Amino acid sequence: GLRFFFKMVRWWAVAGLAGLTSSVYCIATDNRLFYRHVVMRAFRVVDAETAHVMAIRLAQMGLMLKFNSADDKILSTKLWGKDLSNPIGLAAGFDKDAKAFSNLFDVGFGFVEVGSVTPLPQGGNPRPRVFRLLSDQAIINRYGFNSCGQVDAAGRLKLWELKRNRYPGKLLGVNLGINKNSEDAFSDYQQGITNLGGFADYIVVNVSSPNTPGLRKMQEKEKLLDLLTKVKVDGLIVSNTTLQRPPYLKSVHRIEKGGLSGHPLKDISTQAISEFYCLTKGEIPIVGVGGIASGQDAYEKILAGASAVQLYSALVYHGPVLIKAIKEDLAQILRENGFSSVQEAVGKQHRQ
Repeated sequence: GLRFFFKMVRWWAVAGLAGLTSSVYCIATDNRLFYRHVVMRAFRVVDAETAHVMAIRLAQMGLMLKFNSADDKILSTKLWGKDLSNPIGLAAGFDKDAKAFSNLFDVGFGFVEVGSVTPLPQGGNPRPRVFRLLSDQAIINRYGFNSCGQVDAAGRLKLWELKRNRYPGKLLGVNLGINKNSEDAFSDYQQGITNLGGFADYIVVNVSSPNTPGLRKMQEKEKLLDLLTKVKVDGLIVSNTTLQRPPYLKSVHRIEKGGLSGHPLKDISTQAISEFYCLTKGEIPIVGVGGIASGQDAYEKILAGASAVQLYSALVYHGPVLIKAIKEDLAQILRENGFSSVQEAVGKQHRQ
């Protein structure tokens, strides 16, 4: 009883401090260093998952840092024939239950991907199941597709239809997962497409989470080909977290099981994007993910073949003020290198 009480007091104290500080000070000054070294450190008073829950709650309440100014025109692009005001997206895994997506657009993302959402509610793996690797600027998670389920998520996703006109040039994606005990993965995906597809601008079939038993078997050639005969593929998201552990990792949490994300993935994922761009001959849009924390990181993935990019882990260390900085840096880098648009730069390293 008392232990729970004090935990809740600490939770609300940190949430109140972070929300008040970010709203009053950072909105007024846009001080990136202050946000990183004061506000984000306040979140580290609690464990990583509690901080994640707090961040979602603050986003729901509209207390995250907001940037409502128009994006630089050079960042305007298209994805699947749809207009994007900028190519910087929020990866799946943050807003798992579609609780805060509309307010996350106010942070400055061009697109937001919610989920993964499973057909039925499930709790995921036991806690602790997410770890900060501070010295490596990385995260290890083994959440295991914890999800509110499609029915619950649909109730909130319906609101996108009412709010869509307020966010021109923004896209909402829904990432679909399978239930842990599912005997028919395709049936789970089909349910998601049927139940949630009408609310989203795009749907993602997740076949690569390392934390759901049997899911990665969907990447085996025979099963993947079977899946591809049943769904229409308009693009690829490259890549997800990795089970690899580079030998240079320093954090004591490097031994934890689960998917590694963040800075250590940067070069690995960029190489994967390059390879997929070549394999598909640049004919299928690629969304590049993995280790993005700067405009230069985003630019390198675009040159490798990404039409747009996503990030998540870097937010844990830098906070939402990072999005504005990435967009400003990317716009400057594009101009310095003679490009007039994002689309001109996509896959450019293959066309030298």
